[in-house]
Amino acid sequence: MEKQASFKWHVSKRCLSGIALLLLACSGSLLAKDVKDSKQTAVIDHNEKNTSLQDPRVGQQYIPVKKEVISDKDTTTIYTFIDRNSIVTHPYNNKIRIFTDIANFGPAQSFDFDDGNQAIYRSVVTENNVNCDKMEQAKGPVYYFENYFGEGKQQNSDKQPNRWEAKVKGIDQYRLLLIVCSLPLAK
Repeated sequence: MEKQASFKWHVSKRCLSGIALLLLACSGSLLAKDVKDSKQTAVIDHNEKNTSLQDPRVGQQYIPVKKEVISDKDTTTIYTFIDRNSIVTHPYNNKIRIFTDIANFGPAQSFDFDDGNQAIYRSVVTENNVNCDKMEQAKGPVYYFENYFGEGKQQNSDKQPNRWEAKVKGIDQYRLLLIVCSLPLAK
């Protein structure tokens, strides 16, 4: 009887150690798969965020002005550019400059219409008026596009007129006005 009990204990020890090794091997392969997937996702997100900076027109036509990171549900990176080719004087007042700023979003954003449809956009193009003598700005129409730099299908627009706002030193908008007022006019 003693031999049977020791035999059972010896077999169950081997079974337990075998099961433990099997569980360890399975959990290790699952952990490795999770790490591999998370690295792949991070690379995809990183490339999506930086595609607007990879455009060859950045630096020539588009001047980078600001980078903003917003963390809500997903982390959104917004790159703001000034279109150098859009800076012109107002047709009726030479002291006012008109320019376009472009905000590229990575990843893409979406908004819902009243009828239940949804539109996805990657860039917002805003027309601006600037009085360089008084350092005032009035935002014009805003357009939403499906691709970066205001390209692709226009998804929506907002054409509400805005009043002139004075900008004070030390804020981002004031620095934006300094840049626009110091750049040469487009030809």
